[in-house]
Order: sequence, then C-alpha cells, then structure tokens
Amino acid sequence: MKLPTHAPRPLVVSTTPLANLALLLMLCVGVAAMFSTVRGIGLRFAGAAAAVAPGSVAPGSVASGSVAPAPTVIVAVGADGLARLDGAIVPAGGLARAVSSRLERDPAATVMLVVDPSATYQAAIDAAGPLLEEGVLGGRPLSIPTRRQVEALRTASVTAVAGALP
Repeated sequence: MKLPTHAPRPLVVSTTPLANLALLLMLCVGVAAMFSTVRGIGLRFAGAAAAVAPGSVAPGSVASGSVAPAPTVIVAVGADGLARLDGAIVPAGGLARAVSSRLERDPAATVMLVVDPSATYQAAIDAAGPLLEEGVLGGRPLSIPTRRQVEALRTASVTAVAGALP
C-alpha cells in the first residue's frame, strides 16, 4: 500500500500586520518629533536674583539676612497688556523714553521685565522690543525672572516691589 505524500505547502506570512506596525511606528515618531521642537520665543534669562528693588531683601537671601542694595527699574506687563514702570502705567510709545530717563537718573540700575503669566506673548514683546531695539539699556542685560521668582517677589513683604508687580 502506497501512502499519499503531500507536497510541502509554502509558508505564507501575512505582511498586513507588519505594515500596520510600521505605520504605527512612523506615527509615533512623527508625533514625538512635533513635540520635541522648540516652540515660542527663544529668550535668555538673566539672573533676576540681583535685580531686586532698592534696599529690599533678595528672595534667595532671606534666610541669610543679607540685603541686596542693587537698584532696579521694574517694567511689569499685566494681564491686561498694559506696561507699568515702577508701578505707574506708561503708554506703549513712551516706555523706552521713560526707562531711558529713569536709567539716566540711576546709571547703576538694572532693568527687570516682569510679565504676568496670563499676559500674551505679544504684550511681552511690545514691552521688551523698544527697550532692546532702541539701545535704551546701554549694554545692560534685560532681566526676565522665572515664574517661581515672580511668585517669590509677589509674596515678599517689600512694598516697593509689591506695588510694581501686576
């Protein structure tokens, strides 16, 4: 008796799951690439620890008891988009002139731009642009404190700083 022999069947691998896996992998890489790009305005943050109101205590030195006597011109941008110079509202076109005259009175002063977290980027640019473009700062860095530093300044018991912040 002869047994029937079967010819070996060719192994067939379905490529559909592999193609789906490749597309899923490309989708993940694409999404990761979108979120890894730098967005927003590229800013250099100058140290704001030295830029504190005249005669006030710097937030980082409260425990040590040291006093930071560095005079500071505080330009604050509130949530409403209005710029304030040391607490007084300044029209957009006159901010550079006001800061320049304030720096002429006190040449050792530093300039700190405090932007309310709910303010728009455009409001911050409108305040910083004239200061940087027109050479008002005279080589001084424009100090932009981080949100943590703004909150520390806001909670500090310094009336000069508290009145200037939005």
